[in-house]
Amino acid sequence: MADKVLFLKAGKVVGFAPHQVLMQTNAAYAEMYRMQAEGYVKGLSQSETE
Repeated sequence: MADKVLFLKAGKVVGFAPHQVLMQTNAAYAEMYRMQAEGYVKGLSQSETE
């Protein structure tokens, strides 16, 4: 796992910190992470029903 995450938005650096710090201090990063995680969960539940 990476020590720090470089978070870009519209080609600009908007965050550079460990994941947990970004989750607590950067709303855009936290939202992006939540949306991505939901996609993985939905993908897993769909594959379980097939």
